[in-house]
Amino acid sequence: MTSKRTLLLTTFLLAGLGGATAQLKLPTFDVEVKVQQTLVPGSGESGGEFEFVETTNFYAGGHVQINQYIAIGGYYGRSFRGMGKFSFDDNSVQNEILQLQKGIDIRISTSRAKNWRKYLVVNYGQIEMVKVGESFRSSDKTSAFGFNLGIMRRLSNNLSLNVIELGVKIMSDTMFWLNTEDTKLIMADAKIGLTYNIGKKK
Repeated sequence: MTSKRTLLLTTFLLAGLGGATAQLKLPTFDVEVKVQQTLVPGSGESGGEFEFVETTNFYAGGHVQINQYIAIGGYYGRSFRGMGKFSFDDNSVQNEILQLQKGIDIRISTSRAKNWRKYLVVNYGQIEMVKVGESFRSSDKTSAFGFNLGIMRRLSNNLSLNVIELGVKIMSDTMFWLNTEDTKLIMADAKIGLTYNIGKKK
């Protein structure tokens, strides 16, 4: 009799635990690793004014998926090379430029297709740039708001290739050493990389 009661109680507890687990599933999330190319165009019309600044960055991000369409997360990017050209006396002077990006974003995707998936990313964060001189460095930072459009190709149930992602960011303030007046700086960027999904299939 005791063994039957124990068996019934054990079965009941396991069933309840299974139901609770089904209701309390861990959220699905993904991580991404990309290479990012950025470009900040300038006019270069007067002495000391910049012609352009461009960097190549290592870019990483992570998102928690609210559902199959919406994901919320953050990103971090750091340059491993960069340069800028500045106008001086009808000549161009070149400097090394370093860049750091970090912030939060929301990704909105189309429904899961067999091979291809389009998405829109709206982001807000901080951009810091450093101009490396011969004997000193000039740095400044600003907040920036932007958006990206991309398309990814599914390689497996969990892995996707970000074939191309193009975007723009509008900086709220000008870097003091870029010598621009009353001009909102715009950064264009392109990314390519991989996204790995952890959890249920996208």
